[in-house]
Amino acid sequence: MTVFMHSVGFGLVTASVIALSAVALSLQFSVSNIPNFAHGEFLTLGAYGAFMAQLVTHNLFIDALAGGAVTAVIAWAINRGVIEPFMKRGARITVLFVVTIALSLMIQNGLIIFFGGTTQNLVVPSYSVNDVGPFRFTVMDEVIIAVAVAVMLAVHVVLRYTKFGKAQRAVADSRELAGVTGIDTPRVVALTWLMAGGIAGLAGVVIAFQGGTFDPTTGYTYLLVTFAAAVAGGIGRPYGAMLGAVILGLVTEVGGAYLASSYKVVIAVGVLILVLLVRPSGLFSAPDRQSI
Repeated sequence: MTVFMHSVGFGLVTASVIALSAVALSLQFSVSNIPNFAHGEFLTLGAYGAFMAQLVTHNLFIDALAGGAVTAVIAWAINRGVIEPFMKRGARITVLFVVTIALSLMIQNGLIIFFGGTTQNLVVPSYSVNDVGPFRFTVMDEVIIAVAVAVMLAVHVVLRYTKFGKAQRAVADSRELAGVTGIDTPRVVALTWLMAGGIAGLAGVVIAFQGGTFDPTTGYTYLLVTFAAAVAGGIGRPYGAMLGAVILGLVTEVGGAYLASSYKVVIAVGVLILVLLVRPSGLFSAPDRQSI
């Protein structure tokens, strides 16, 4: 029972990390309708942004903000400088799919050119382990969970209670109809890329803080589990992505506790395949809908 409960606690931490990444991916996809296979590199950019900030300051809060801000700006620039021009030329989804893969490779190799392919280290204080009920967390684990909850609440408030959030939902439902009603759809899409990039960058910072090390492929290794969580929750639905992340985090960590830890990715793929077989539209999505 102790092993099971501890693995559930680890699953909550893993779910928090996956949720940040999956919500960012789903938010961007729901508004732009573009599968971004460079999303993993957004996580990596967040880690490198925090690393660069740490060369100037050793304040982890500032480092995290820097990582999120750098990635947000890069995501916005990629949309305005690459994605939108292709969209204006009427590029098909398959073309944009290839473009995002090319962006992924370019970002990875760009990081290798500037920082080298070796592992980088972030200076993170050592934290004691605390027993919280039947669970066992470090202070960093508790911070990660708190950050994830805070971001999820912030996303909910933006989507449900702000004018921008309502515009996002309108564009997600129908980009053409939203434009007819006077919504500046390119601006909404651009700001959504900015928002999603910031959240993805923060997810990368969290991953780097948790492990203490990272390299140019760190974010890429999370791409599969991110898509698995997003698809499980209904791709393009941030709320579904949150629940999908919880399911995936718990299943992989509990499964990894009783099997070899190397099977975690296999378990994630298994969950994804099972969901696609049973409910292709996602566990928490109505069929044929991708709206927020």
